[in-house]
Amino acid sequence: MTAIDFTIERLVLKAGNVLKNIRIGDLEKSRLTPAQSETILFYADNGGKSIKDLAIHLKVSHQAARKLVDKLKDKTILESVISKKDRRSTSISLTSYGQEICTTLKQRGTTVGETILSDYSDDEKKLLLEFLRRIEKILMIVSS
Repeated sequence: MTAIDFTIERLVLKAGNVLKNIRIGDLEKSRLTPAQSETILFYADNGGKSIKDLAIHLKVSHQAARKLVDKLKDKTILESVISKKDRRSTSISLTSYGQEICTTLKQRGTTVGETILSDYSDDEKKLLLEFLRRIEKILMIVSS
């Protein structure tokens, strides 16, 4: 590892920690955990998917995903519908209250994102996005 590699790694970790702390602070206002927030955002984009789909997306056990869904159902953020074709199959989606929460989460995230990216040109943002996707792809391989 070169000195520049080490510096880049440290800066990425530092930025990640700062963003994580900002996110946790924002989520506390809504009485949500980061995992619950990620679950809400997943079902906002994938309404009707199963708990198994969530578990795969989050890379957690089915039991952990079920616990997340159950807690969010208790908060009336998610609802489940049993399939008429197959009574063993259940699809999960956001309630109207869940959609409101999701909108709030996205607005808060957008505000932080706009602040971070305000000094970047569109070309720089595209380049950054490309680099981040490459990093994410490598991390997915390394972590599996």
